[in-house]
Amino acid sequence: MKYLFSISIFLFAAFGLYSQQSLFIPENSPVLVYSLPKTEVLFDITVEKTEQQPGVYYQYSEKFLATKDVVKESKSIYTITSIVLRTNPVRDNSRTYSLPLTGTSPLNYVAVNSAGLLCGMNVPSIEIQKLIGNTANLSNIKTRGNLIPLTEEYMLAASPAKMAEGAAKQIYRLRESRLNLLSGEVEKMPSDGKSLETMLTTLDNEEQKLTQLFTGSVNTQIQTVTIKYIPTQRVSGKVIFRFSTLKGIVADDDLSGIPYYLSIEPAIIGSEVDPKSKKRETVINTVLPADARVTISDGQTTVIDSEIQLPQLGVLIPITADIYNQTDIKIFVNPFTGQLQKIEKPQTIEKKGK
Repeated sequence: MKYLFSISIFLFAAFGLYSQQSLFIPENSPVLVYSLPKTEVLFDITVEKTEQQPGVYYQYSEKFLATKDVVKESKSIYTITSIVLRTNPVRDNSRTYSLPLTGTSPLNYVAVNSAGLLCGMNVPSIEIQKLIGNTANLSNIKTRGNLIPLTEEYMLAASPAKMAEGAAKQIYRLRESRLNLLSGEVEKMPSDGKSLETMLTTLDNEEQKLTQLFTGSVNTQIQTVTIKYIPTQRVSGKVIFRFSTLKGIVADDDLSGIPYYLSIEPAIIGSEVDPKSKKRETVINTVLPADARVTISDGQTTVIDSEIQLPQLGVLIPITADIYNQTDIKIFVNPFTGQLQKIEKPQTIEKKGK
């Protein structure tokens, strides 16, 4: 948080990079600068990637394991599991204003947050929760290649068929060992339940590794990608991204993916303050944000349908100097939307008679 106190001095020239929306200030006058927000729309897209890898002995699976349910080719399959809409307020450079400081100013200070967004006048600033966008979180489950636990006879075999036979026999030995442990038909049983559980887990893991040599492996990755968009006008049927079951999320101009369409329908689109009015008196600008409906669809199914507020498309509402003509009046502004929340006037204390 930071406060722009009325004793702080900023030269107007230092903020010349901002838009021509700034209030009229006499040359070389000390000023305060604040910004109104605009809403950045973020779409968090979570995608599940399933990778399939065939086993080295998949062609022998039916012969030695009596199964045809195997992976026969390498491929990746992508699936969208969720799309979440978030909003993030950012500084609107086209609505950044300068406030002149004069000896007769009734304002003790103008409060802005760390992003420079207006929070109010004569009130402590409100810190906005920082929303992190443009992130990509990846959790990856990988299988590690281990040596095949075969005897020398099979390890030195020249043919893949002989190697596959050895792997299959080892699978059956592991299954038999597990069955003997469960039935108690072993010479020396584990001393306690924990030891038995450990032995069974080890047998299961070894069998799974060997079985994958025939059936193949299936690994899963979960990836979240955030797409940012700042609306500047009404949007209808804009391709915001494309999705391919073979490639995942691709660029909006990549025709290999299915398009996802974004529509933003504001109830109203506001207008700017008349520039001539800025020269007549000092004002603080606030916003009546536009309510907007946001939808995302793949052309058949609507996956996002939400209502948000867009201050950049809303109506500018000036607060003129006669509103805060008392030094201890408090004006509260929502830094997320730039909307005036409330005005607190000082309470008059009546004198009691003797």
